[in-house]
Amino acid sequence: MNANSPFNRSTDGDERVRRVLILGGGTAGWMAALALRRFLPAVEVTVAHSSEVPTIGVGEATTASLPPFLHDDLALDRGEFYRQVTPSWKLGIRFLWGGAGETANAQHEFPYPFQSTLECPDAFARTNAFYTFDDRASGSLFSELMRRHRAPVVRMPDGRLHLEEAFGYHFDTTTLNVHLQRVAADRGVRIVDAKFTEVVPDELGRGVAAVRLEDGRVLDADLFFDSSGFASLLIGRALGEPFVSFADSLFNDRAVVGTWSRDDDIWPYTTAETMDSGWCWRIDLPKRVSRGYVFSSAFASDEEAEAELRRKNPLITGPVRFVPFRSGRYERTWVKNVVAVGNASGFVEPLESTGLHMAMETIVAVCRSLIDTDRRIVPAMCDVVNCFLGEMWEDVRAFLAVHFRFNRRADTSYWRHCREATHLAAAEPLVEFYRRVGPTQIGHTFLPRQSVFGYRGYLTLLAGQQVETDFCYAMSPGETEVWRQHIARVSAVADASFPVGEALRLVAEGKAAPNGTAS
Repeated sequence: MNANSPFNRSTDGDERVRRVLILGGGTAGWMAALALRRFLPAVEVTVAHSSEVPTIGVGEATTASLPPFLHDDLALDRGEFYRQVTPSWKLGIRFLWGGAGETANAQHEFPYPFQSTLECPDAFARTNAFYTFDDRASGSLFSELMRRHRAPVVRMPDGRLHLEEAFGYHFDTTTLNVHLQRVAADRGVRIVDAKFTEVVPDELGRGVAAVRLEDGRVLDADLFFDSSGFASLLIGRALGEPFVSFADSLFNDRAVVGTWSRDDDIWPYTTAETMDSGWCWRIDLPKRVSRGYVFSSAFASDEEAEAELRRKNPLITGPVRFVPFRSGRYERTWVKNVVAVGNASGFVEPLESTGLHMAMETIVAVCRSLIDTDRRIVPAMCDVVNCFLGEMWEDVRAFLAVHFRFNRRADTSYWRHCREATHLAAAEPLVEFYRRVGPTQIGHTFLPRQSVFGYRGYLTLLAGQQVETDFCYAMSPGETEVWRQHIARVSAVADASFPVGEALRLVAEGKAAPNGTAS
């Protein structure tokens, strides 16, 4: 590498990354710190954050990829995690959404793993997404557990307790961050608690030289992670990276959030309910329920949204909070010696809980890149990482757009606008193909290899929303019998499951584990 390269950070001629500064804590920042310490142990890691800056903390849900990342990649002990963070499980999403001809009480489920392409050996000539069912979701174990409000902890025939680990998490973000910060400190991450004031730019155009804090300290590094949330202090404000808006696909830009203390069963899934000007989540935590109305300010005022939320959720009696946001991403995630992670890199409509997933993908991609380049910031590698993450962001945008284009449950001005004006972006050719030839497996060629939800996710969504296709079939008598036997087997497993509260206690005590070998 040329000695005058803008990526040559060190004064002694060694351009390897030796010090990383993460600006901002938050879940994304702490996950980045833990990943760097685990996979690049020679790198010194500092997190500069202010404990005076509050966490958004509305109750977080994740994809099914987060638990393996936390426990396998970051090596967070499961028992300690369950004891300290007190999460609950997300087996999928229950959509109070709506397709053509459905009644007011219609719903469909989006469980993990996705059920629309489950295959029963010797059962069907095609994958089951081609068939019409009286009860489409009943072929999935997690659907059965969702319907019964049961946990993914099952007593096996030999008496062992098995944790069926294909779920996402629900957790309180503030509680999670306290735990991650404690682990980070134990693993040698330097933590500086002070407010940010300004960026010290690099005079040679290499990006950021240092950040100045309110107490006068100046912290420099070879590589910076921008984990400053929606403010995007480094990637957006300091480096001026262009922002790519998703406003033509995703119209919501605000959320109003309320909670109540729980005294009933813990629901092991996220609910997504159609509202007049958007939709409403329900996230169940062990001690409280989080309810958030995500809406478009072009169709409802704050007062109207709050009134609808309270009218449909009378258990919310305390104050509510409003959270403004914009859907989109920065054009590049890695610019010179700055990597944006979490909300600092982009944010989309929270319908499918992709926020922490994209943070995870960013962290993994950057760590792998630094390992392969011997901790050097190589422009060609930055370009590849940016292309990879950019395609993934666009895939998330397209997947979410499908939700809004085909929800026919409500006939309000907002939903008419969604059905008429939602730009499907990258999903347009896939949806057109589906409508012409049905859920054939060859349709996966329309998706990028790194699609977050994959072709199975798209098929589950399209089938659940009853998007019209000419290729649907009725079961033959033989297929019907094999399907009945499959459902009976799934139901038997679900019958051996535990109530959610009891199962959470068993995992926290180390009595249930993914391999069924817990004591």
